[in-house]
Amino acid sequence: MDDGQSNSRGGTATSIDSGLGKDMHERKPRTRGITECEGDPEQQVKMKQKLDRVARPSSVSALNALKLSGLIPESEESVLGSIHLDLAVYHETCRFNANMQDKNSAHFHLKAAADCGNQLALVAISSIYLGLPNDILPALNHLDAAELVPDNMEDRGLDFMVSAAHNGDVNSILFLAKAFDCGLNLGNDRRQSYGQAMEWYQIAVDQGVEKRYLIMARMAEIMLMEDSGCKDPNGAGELYSEAAEAAMEEMCGKLANKYYMLSEEAWALVEE
Repeated sequence: MDDGQSNSRGGTATSIDSGLGKDMHERKPRTRGITECEGDPEQQVKMKQKLDRVARPSSVSALNALKLSGLIPESEESVLGSIHLDLAVYHETCRFNANMQDKNSAHFHLKAAADCGNQLALVAISSIYLGLPNDILPALNHLDAAELVPDNMEDRGLDFMVSAAHNGDVNSILFLAKAFDCGLNLGNDRRQSYGQAMEWYQIAVDQGVEKRYLIMARMAEIMLMEDSGCKDPNGAGELYSEAAEAAMEEMCGKLANKYYMLSEEAWALVEE
């Protein structure tokens, strides 16, 4: 190749765009510039939060361990729980096998979803274990689950129902309040307790349940009972008065008058 060809515009040895004709020691090393994230304090905080974020666990045991350690709030809805609940529904509705309804697998995934804290699963499995109807897996009943639960089903059902009630399920709250009030449907591990009944009744009232005046009136009755451990005639009078006002709001005039009279009788016991 002659000098004309070697010095042509396309020659790599002397091309302006090529670095081969330059001394390698003269090239400045590339330095990383300051990114927008590094320069903005708000972006730095967001980046740190992303780095500190706990990865979502892929198993029920890992999820429960993180909840116990406090790294994940107890009330946080679990994606894993939602997946298990969907799988339970698929098995119960024969989505995987049109010729077989796999109730064992449906129960397994339902329990896994409940262990993850899924609210729908908690309500469903507590209803199944306690022999109550449920809308999530209607084909799975108390007898089906009895073959799959080694422990006392009623106690396990109440455990799940307590979790559902703490998460705000009104039906679970009322069930527990009435169970502790009358002493029925409490299994082997729990006993009648007017004190716990009053706590659950109060939660139900705070939740704004329908016809809350009936619950207030029952609470007032308990506070007038000698053996309830909660006797407080003055508090009973106040509850009857609040129940009367709530009844008036619902246009229940006769019931409101009854509660006003009972409040006066309760306050009369205080004066005595």
